[in-house]
Amino acid sequence: MSTLFTSLALFSILLPVFGRVRSRRLGKPSGWTSHRIWAPMGVSCVLASLVHLGWTSGGWPVATVAGGLQTVALLIALAWLGLRRRDRMEAAGSILLSLVAVLIAVSMLEPPSYADPGVESLYVALHLALIFLGMVGYAVSFALSALFLLQRHRLKKKLLDGIQDLPSLETLDQLNIRTQAFGFVALTAGIAMGVVLAFEGDLAETLTGPTVWGTAAVWIWYAVGLQTRLIGGWRGRSAAVFGVVGFGALGITIGLTVALSGGWHAA
Repeated sequence: MSTLFTSLALFSILLPVFGRVRSRRLGKPSGWTSHRIWAPMGVSCVLASLVHLGWTSGGWPVATVAGGLQTVALLIALAWLGLRRRDRMEAAGSILLSLVAVLIAVSMLEPPSYADPGVESLYVALHLALIFLGMVGYAVSFALSALFLLQRHRLKKKLLDGIQDLPSLETLDQLNIRTQAFGFVALTAGIAMGVVLAFEGDLAETLTGPTVWGTAAVWIWYAVGLQTRLIGGWRGRSAAVFGVVGFGALGITIGLTVALSGGWHAA
């Protein structure tokens, strides 16, 4: 049943992305593939998959690899539903929905799992949810940063065809710093809760695992980026590069952690 929900979600998420690419190539309206119903439909299917996963695993789905990936996908899709209310954000939507599709597809490759001891704890689920919220903030920052660099490159090369469909550099820069700040606050809160849980559960040795070191490295990266923004006045391209590189490092950290340890904290 969960596979059915994720398959429907993948279809609903990818359809408008492919429709937009096809319409740009052919120079024609994308028609029914661009209908605004597809993203909410995909969100509903991912939510149904998470409910089913939680019921079958016996714990909070966010604590399993598949459930965690789907949770991040769900939150990114919800962020896009809020972001698309702004004008000329379709290109950002294509990036974000592509990320959502990748997360859903990877979650489908993960075999079914059951709750480990402690997974039932609301505090553990909240700790992971805050970490994932930070990831979502950085994912949106990545999309805005990539779009900023693309638009800046096109303006410098005077490639102006279709540039009216993209948001202004100032708008992208302002939204970028806000989403980076949101991701940083959420990640900081999640890390703090994780440290408290580790010491309360007499599991301080888990603070030396690859997940912790990778998360700490990402936290330091974005902390430096925000600090230079506030004190050094770095704007525009510098902030965009921080957003792209930081999210790339985050993706590598997650991939290596799951591949080597088989879970978020299994190592």
